[in-house]
Amino acid sequence: MECTICKNECIKWGTGSGKQRYRCNGCKRTCYKNYSYKAYGPQTNRQIALLLKEGCGISSISRIMDISAVTVIRRILSIASGIKKPLVAIGRT
Repeated sequence: MECTICKNECIKWGTGSGKQRYRCNGCKRTCYKNYSYKAYGPQTNRQIALLLKEGCGISSISRIMDISAVTVIRRILSIASGIKKPLVAIGRT
């Protein structure tokens, strides 16, 4: 396995939460090969946006997706920051 930070080779370094951990020979950091946190997937922002459109609140989304409410709020803010404002026509009232 290759370190995601310094790109050096990693070696096996025990287990944590029942999963194999690896330690980098260069920067001495430990990591996992596959993370299984539910809010880490590529579809998380899409699911949160879909549930918001359906009218679910933050605590409802948190409960449905089994992730922290703080994570839901942070994801909503990151989704909102990517939205561009619509152009307003000048001269019309």
